[in-house]
Amino acid sequence: MREFRLLAHGKEFHVDRFLAGCKIQPSLVWHRGVSSRGHLDPPETSGFDVVLADSSALNRYEQDAIAIRYLEENFDDLFALGSSEEVEHYMVFIHDRREITHDTSGFTTHHSRRLLSLTLQLNMDAVTLVVLNRVNEQMASHDI
Repeated sequence: MREFRLLAHGKEFHVDRFLAGCKIQPSLVWHRGVSSRGHLDPPETSGFDVVLADSSALNRYEQDAIAIRYLEENFDDLFALGSSEEVEHYMVFIHDRREITHDTSGFTTHHSRRLLSLTLQLNMDAVTLVVLNRVNEQMASHDI
């Protein structure tokens, strides 16, 4: 699962009108009630996403840096998007993969201050999807 992306959608969002007036290049666009690639059932909202990079090749710090650069480069269009009453869900997803063993009792994850500052200015959520990969205990002991 590669979840490093920006996502915006809403029931009353006029996605084509918004995209026609900005420089954002979406990876996927969908329309309420219209079956499309990426949706098993007709979606209840209209929206778009922008895949920012292949998260399988990046750690979360690299993803933060790419997201910051994208948000800064597209600030005006993204500010307009975050100010729209048509948009109900607006977020940037960071994909954090963690290898854990039986001895793992917990971990923390966070975003940089700059990313959080930008998302607040843009009225956007910063979301982390954490995917856990249980490491074979014997393999883990060899790496120590």
